[in-house]
Amino acid sequence: MLPSNRGSGVILDWQQSRGSLLASGDVKCIKIWDAARETCVSELPSRSGSCVTSLTSEKITGDIIVGGFGDGTVRVYDRRMDPRDSMVMCWREHPGWVINVHMQHGGNRELVSGSVAGDIKLWDIRHPTSIYTIEAHTQELTALAVHEHAPVFASGSSNQSLKVWNAGGTNLSTIRHYTGILSQRVVPISSVAFHPHRTILAVGGEDQYISLFRCGLEGVAVNPYWGDKNSYENHLMETQFN
Repeated sequence: MLPSNRGSGVILDWQQSRGSLLASGDVKCIKIWDAARETCVSELPSRSGSCVTSLTSEKITGDIIVGGFGDGTVRVYDRRMDPRDSMVMCWREHPGWVINVHMQHGGNRELVSGSVAGDIKLWDIRHPTSIYTIEAHTQELTALAVHEHAPVFASGSSNQSLKVWNAGGTNLSTIRHYTGILSQRVVPISSVAFHPHRTILAVGGEDQYISLFRCGLEGVAVNPYWGDKNSYENHLMETQFN
């Protein structure tokens, strides 16, 4: 793994239960801000020569913080410890820039991460290696989102494909580019996000459109035919921003 030669900008994560804002990016630390007092209360050394590309944390107590890095590493920090010793785990399994890391709301050990190489990994923060790996895309992974309450996550790539997965690594649905009067236009995906409570997925593309898709209503099952005639039924809305 080689250090990244590009910057990540400002990376943030909000902890609602503590009123804390985590901030990092092209710096060598993770700063923890008390929003009410507008004060930096702690500064954790990242212990990496690369920039932070993504942040997530345990939302109940807010003690566990996880960062993804430009060199492919994923690092776990415990804010209860002395800042110099706060990094408690470091994984070096991703071959490149980490697109996103996410710890699901209510979970205290489970973690999902994905890198530009197209691989998605599921972790237990107690273990020194990943639980398993999904080779999600053959092209560059550009977006990754995890539902806060349902065991599903979605990934988008530069070759215009969007995939929905369950926590067991099964591909539940794939949206591809199709032609036809009822088909939905799919362009290189720049961002994906789930509704926090409903099984609704928002997809942003490079054509300035945001599309909303509805997952199956029974459990977490997703219609496997979003890309053809049924995509018209599951496609809720599309808005263009100029």
